[in-house]
Amino acid sequence: KGLPSLLRAHKIQKRVAKVGFDWTETDDVKKKVLEEWEEFNEAAARRNQDDMEKELGDLYFSLVNFARHLGLESETALNRCNNRFVTRFEHVEDRVTKLEKGWSEYSLEELDRFWDEAKEAEDKRGVYGMTTRDREKKSRVARDFRRVLIVLVIIFVAILGRQEYKIHQIQKETDATRKRVEELQKVQADLEAERKRLSDPKYIEKLAREDHNYVKKDEVPIFIVKDKEGQNEKADTDAQKDKNTKTGKNEKKAEN
Repeated sequence: KGLPSLLRAHKIQKRVAKVGFDWTETDDVKKKVLEEWEEFNEAAARRNQDDMEKELGDLYFSLVNFARHLGLESETALNRCNNRFVTRFEHVEDRVTKLEKGWSEYSLEELDRFWDEAKEAEDKRGVYGMTTRDREKKSRVARDFRRVLIVLVIIFVAILGRQEYKIHQIQKETDATRKRVEELQKVQADLEAERKRLSDPKYIEKLAREDHNYVKKDEVPIFIVKDKEGQNEKADTDAQKDKNTKTGKNEKKAEN
């Protein structure tokens, strides 16, 4: 019930046609329109307001039915007609305003000429069903849409650039971390290899033979690391031992 009257009439007629309550021939529908037109004229001649309204409603209903049989929607057709009328009248208004004359100064023939100019302009542009204001509104919407689209593209590019920068930084940090891990793995491998070598007694003995600063205790080599000062002290100690040994030998010879 909330639909526009013409559209509601179309849907009612379409619904009852499904159960067979409809004209079978389009010419019969046309005759019904002419019949309703005559009845409306008779009511208009009597100047009975209620009868005129009733017969006008019947005429509209029959016209909607006739349009339906021709594959047309009356609501759409009337909307397009309204828009065409508004567009043409706006052209007439523009012409009157630009010439800076009052409406009363124009004859009906001059206004009709402006009207015909609007019709010719429509035919050239192929614009139907859209008023000047509608076209301006559509143009503004399209312009605003382009602006929004440009802003969105800029934002997207900025976000994409920032993400690429983050990805580059993460990749850089990942490469550095991988390099450090490889270095640590290499050091770990070297330590593991050295540990295995040190667990081999033959390798230990080899190192001991190569090193002059070592002593043996219970067949386990003990490495003694000495600085220069320690080496000098050892040399002095060895010299003192040699001296004491010679003195002892001399004393034994004297006793003998």
